[in-house]
Amino acid sequence: HGGHGHSHGGHGHSHGGHGHSHEFGGQESLSEMLAGGIAGLSEHAVTFPFDTVKTRMQQCPEKRGFVTTLTHLLKHEPWRNLWRGCGPVLSCSFPAHAAYFSLYENAKRFIGADSSAGYAVASFAATVGHDSVSVPFDVVKQHMQIDGHRHHNSSLACLRCIIAEHGAISLVRALPTTVAMNLPHMAAHWVVYEEAKVLLGIADTAEDNAHFEPRFILAGFAAGASAACVSTPLDVVKTRLQLLHSKSFVQACRDVYVTNGVRGFTRGMIPRMCSLAPSAAVVMSTYEGVKRLLNVPVLAAITERHSD
Repeated sequence: HGGHGHSHGGHGHSHGGHGHSHEFGGQESLSEMLAGGIAGLSEHAVTFPFDTVKTRMQQCPEKRGFVTTLTHLLKHEPWRNLWRGCGPVLSCSFPAHAAYFSLYENAKRFIGADSSAGYAVASFAATVGHDSVSVPFDVVKQHMQIDGHRHHNSSLACLRCIIAEHGAISLVRALPTTVAMNLPHMAAHWVVYEEAKVLLGIADTAEDNAHFEPRFILAGFAAGASAACVSTPLDVVKTRLQLLHSKSFVQACRDVYVTNGVRGFTRGMIPRMCSLAPSAAVVMSTYEGVKRLLNVPVLAAITERHSD
């Protein structure tokens, strides 16, 4: 996902479905990969501070709201710490999102998806591909986010420290949980997104229409907000696993319940929605716009030449 998230996530990724395929399979995949990569970069740059506050809220033992957590951070630490750990995220977001969108589009074409169930199946392939790339980077990012006193000089130093202390396996320990979390997240995302596109009357926008369509932003926003609500409980558990507070999925669930009761599982939902709804809107509208731009005859000729 942000997720996301993000991710994205991530985190909530979005995309406009098209049931037909063009004659240039290679050029089509290339434009999808480029558009997806650019969309991923723009998403993370905008939404990273919200994600930092969310991680701090989930990590903090006492109850703190979104505003309290943010003001506490700004009062006691340099404001730059809001973007601490964005290096690993930005460096992996291009390849992770490129993999995500091209896998989604190709899986969708392969199975001929034209229903909610079909979109969910296509998103399964895309989610596994995206998370395999992004989870190790995400672990480093979260360790950097809670390192307010700057014990680690850089993300690379943080990575070395994690491997030295906990072994390389700790980088992918949260992969099954992340995939499990992202599957319901993506399913909710796609169902709401496709329905919103139909309701807003943009489901059949031409693939080579370079005119910007602001209604894609609305559809993405609705999809991101819905998906954030669905996947927050698993995100709380994932954060505990990645910060190595709990050894297993079951233990993490028990710890959250014992400490904060059922409400502990909704911890960070507001900043998560603040992060994922705009990020889905940014990602989807950027992706749709760039993809259509790359399908405009002049640019299509250039990308087609490169993919031959």
